[in-house]
Amino acid sequence: MKAITMNKKCKHLATAITVTSILLLPIAQGTQANSDAVYMQEVNSYLQQGKSNAAIIVLKNVLQKDPKDAGARLILGNIYRAQGNIPAAEKEINEAHTLNPDDPDTSIAYSKFLLQNNKLKELESILSNTEGWSDEQLIEAYILQTQANVYRGNIAEAEKKLDQAVQLDPNKPIVLFSQAVLEIQRRQPDDAKKYLEQLLATEPDHVQGLMLVGELAMAKQDYPLAIQTFESASKKQPNIGIANISLAQALIADNQLEKATLQLQKVLDIDPGHPDANALQAKIEFTNKRFRESTQYAEAGLSQSEKNTELVYIAAASYYATDRYEIAYAQIKKVLARYPGHVESLKLKAAIELKLDLINEATATLSQINNESFKESDDQLLIATGIASLKDKDYISSKRLLDQASNLQSADPRVSLGQATIAAIEGDHNATIKALETAIEKSPDSQQAQTALILTYLQDKQFDKALERAIQFSLDHPKNPNGETFKGLSYVMLKDFSKAAAAFNAALAIEPGNPNASHNLASIIKRQDNDTKKIRAIHENVLKLHPDNLNSLIELSILDQSAGEHDNATQRLEHAIKTTPDAPRPYLILSTLYLQQNKLAQSLAVSEQALKINPDNPGFLTLAGKAQQMSGQYDTATDYYTKAIAVAPEAVMPHYLLGQLYQQTNQLTLAEATIDKTLSLMPDHLGALLIKAQLNLKSGNLENAKSIATQLKEADPENSYITELHAQIAYAEKDLDTAATLYKKVLSERKNSALNIQLASVLWQQPDKKEEATSLLTQWLDKNPADTLTRNVLATLYLQDKQTDNAISEFTKIVKLTPNNSTAHNNLAWLLFQRNDISAAEDHAKKANELNPNNPLIMDTLGTILMQKGELLAAEKLLADASTLLPENPEILFHLAQVNFKAGQKTQSEVILIELLSEKHATAAFSEREDAKKMLNAIQSSK
Repeated sequence: MKAITMNKKCKHLATAITVTSILLLPIAQGTQANSDAVYMQEVNSYLQQGKSNAAIIVLKNVLQKDPKDAGARLILGNIYRAQGNIPAAEKEINEAHTLNPDDPDTSIAYSKFLLQNNKLKELESILSNTEGWSDEQLIEAYILQTQANVYRGNIAEAEKKLDQAVQLDPNKPIVLFSQAVLEIQRRQPDDAKKYLEQLLATEPDHVQGLMLVGELAMAKQDYPLAIQTFESASKKQPNIGIANISLAQALIADNQLEKATLQLQKVLDIDPGHPDANALQAKIEFTNKRFRESTQYAEAGLSQSEKNTELVYIAAASYYATDRYEIAYAQIKKVLARYPGHVESLKLKAAIELKLDLINEATATLSQINNESFKESDDQLLIATGIASLKDKDYISSKRLLDQASNLQSADPRVSLGQATIAAIEGDHNATIKALETAIEKSPDSQQAQTALILTYLQDKQFDKALERAIQFSLDHPKNPNGETFKGLSYVMLKDFSKAAAAFNAALAIEPGNPNASHNLASIIKRQDNDTKKIRAIHENVLKLHPDNLNSLIELSILDQSAGEHDNATQRLEHAIKTTPDAPRPYLILSTLYLQQNKLAQSLAVSEQALKINPDNPGFLTLAGKAQQMSGQYDTATDYYTKAIAVAPEAVMPHYLLGQLYQQTNQLTLAEATIDKTLSLMPDHLGALLIKAQLNLKSGNLENAKSIATQLKEADPENSYITELHAQIAYAEKDLDTAATLYKKVLSERKNSALNIQLASVLWQQPDKKEEATSLLTQWLDKNPADTLTRNVLATLYLQDKQTDNAISEFTKIVKLTPNNSTAHNNLAWLLFQRNDISAAEDHAKKANELNPNNPLIMDTLGTILMQKGELLAAEKLLADASTLLPENPEILFHLAQVNFKAGQKTQSEVILIELLSEKHATAAFSEREDAKKMLNAIQSSK
């Protein structure tokens, strides 16, 4: 353990505090009570017998009866002080001074603690009025003022105060002692020694003098003399305390740890919580690497006082050694708050941060240490942090730390391996190769370094060197299949596929089912004759021994899909995701497979699961958008497509699907711009050309649409998508029979939800075929119950046809399938409201508003329901906000007028109704126009 290193100023202060602690010792061998109270006779009797604990019990009993007995508190504090229990002493003497601030003895005792705590202004204030004090009390006051001036660095003033004490009694022990103290502050230990000799000549049992002699011996590292002196002091001081502590310190310095423990146990037997004794015992246990014991003593010491910085450090290191990293971290930060540059504490802090996975913090902590402050034993900390930074992709910090470890002449091959990895990331193959060769020199048997070197040669297209190293690897490690696998890879790069296949088979002879050799062999077979049976057999052999192998699971799932075995493919991909959740490819394949099967909810769930792991993958974003689009969640789908485009601006698919969505939601201007962008990326994109024609249809440019359709038909007359476009043109020309015929032709070739919906729309336009339209959709849903897009259309048709019960049934199914579908919740709420099921209507309206809080139509629905319930304030706010967002909507305005009327705001209601029934809104579709007129007449008639 490294002791806390202080700067020069701190060292000087530490010396002063040590002297002050000696001053706190009693002058004589006992602590006498000066009160005339009866109980003091019993206290003095115990003290004369050296039974200080018995005296403490008497005084505590007195204070329990009379907490305001200042004399009892003063004596109790003095006893604690004699025992060395400074915190307890300070507490009692503070209380005594509060109760009796004018008592000289109490003021002197209190001032000693003010001195110790560096509260010098308060000390001067208390000692400024000494009128009526005895000479002995004045001497003590002058001595305290002397020490206070020493603290300030004002030696001249200290000398003046000490001279005043000398004038009163130059031979008084405390005066001689203080003269010795002053000489120590002047850095004149020889002069101090003369005063101490004079003191001890006249009073050999002067404990303070003996203690100071011991301190001088400690300063000179004369530990035998210090031990001898402290032993003498402890014998002359009957109360266990400071003398024992100082003796223990000297014994520790002299490496007599067992004897030091004996002294400390004497103190701890009397006062188990003694902060200094616990601190020193913690240091002993820590030195002996008994970390659990050092932790216990450190905790006991810190529970009394956290002033001892070395003890806080020991606690932190002990907690670290016993795997209690959080509390270790809290303690080491306390040390560094006091001494920010303490090197050993910074190293410990970095080590703790590594354990807490605070990689950035650990690198930042180590960056505060100068290179020359690192020792050879620090190489493991530097390496561990460097490798952690490398894994965290902080390559700059990793390089710096590994270079520092290298400069310490570390023999650990991880240094060179890490440096090689960074060089490879930077694209510096020469540096990578050099670092790997160094790693092999340091550790010739390192298969990791040999493997990395072969792979680097392959990446650098030095295929002959890679093959040479691979052959040597096979000879050095004949039972390791990687050697033959590397040979195979080298032959592949050299385009010698027969030798490559032979090498991979040799690897499989060493280790049947070896994934790397198997995958590469399967790739060669696929390249040569694509024998799917052989390929399947290879991957199945891999899974027999490695059931979670990602590559084989994916390849077999692709083979399963090609064979139409979708359930097997799904099971393999789900297994791959479960066992390798961070790999993107199985999510991508499974989500696409679900979309192909029209399993939108499953596709969406897989995409969202993948995005939690890789939120910036454009493929995942596009798939998630497609699933949301197909389930009717257009706003969310738009967000996904937009994010995908931001990540991959040149990707065609997200542009195309976004244009398709804009077309689907009738945002024609946006659709046109997005499709034009798609065609600029891929001019012959069939889907984009079809949408371009459809947009022309919607905008009334029938001829342009027909022109595109004709060109497409000439190029590919049997394409069902082009036939679908011609059906759409027939529909635009009001030729419904032709449109229906063409749609049915397309459906005979490919059945899907969108085509069914388009045919249903054509049929719905013909009053005698409405039932056929809904029947078409219901039949589709019987086979595809999870098709929320078709169910949305069917529910909307029922809603338009005022088939309320059927509409409610369908929207109820939709919200179960897509619980976050705000539009479905809103429509269901309105239908339930019309059926007077207010409670259920409110639930769905609130859910819709929660999902889409700024949608004015949803706000209108919820506001109208709340109005019906009589919650007029909430209703009025919602409807007012809705009208602000959508000021031209007559239904929202009418509902706002209604709620104002019900709230007694008839004038406000009248203003809204007049506006609503004006010419401005005369042509707007408004089913409640007559109700609005009646309401306005009623208001105006009541005036």
